[in-house]
Amino acid sequence: MTLQRWAVTVIVVALNSTAIAQGAEQERPWAKGVAPSAQKQALEIFRLGNAALKESQWRAASERYREALALWDHPAINYNLALALLQLDQPIETYQRLEAALKYGAALLDADKFEQAQRYRALIDKQVARVELRCDVEGAVVKLNGQQ
Repeated sequence: MTLQRWAVTVIVVALNSTAIAQGAEQERPWAKGVAPSAQKQALEIFRLGNAALKESQWRAASERYREALALWDHPAINYNLALALLQLDQPIETYQRLEAALKYGAALLDADKFEQAQRYRALIDKQVARVELRCDVEGAVVKLNGQQ
C-alpha cells in the first residue's frame, strides 16, 4: 500500500520568531554556523512552503522547503518537507527528511508532531529496503537508479 492511500492529516510545523530569536544561553545545535540573516530568509521561504502545503500544493511546498533547507538545515523544515514528500510518494527521501527532523529529539517539534514523525518513519521503514552493493572489480563504478 502506498503512502498516498493513507489518510494524512497535514500538520504544519511553524517556526516562530521566538524559536529563532532564542537567547545565546540556550544551546541550539541546529542553528550553529547559520547566520541570523540566513535564518530569517529561511523562515520566510518556510512560510511560503507552509502556505502551499495548506493548499495541498505538494510539489510547490517541497520546492520551497528545499530552498529553505539550502539556507538552514532546520528539523521543522525537514519535517514539513517530509509531509509534502509523503503525498508525492517519495518514500526514500521522506524517510531521510524524517530522520533529519528527529535528529535532535523532541526539542523542536511538539510532542504530537514528534510522535507523528516517529510513526511516519516506522511506516516508511516497512516500505523501503537497505541494499549493500559491492564490486570486487578494481576501478568499477556501481550505480543504482543512476546514483553511484
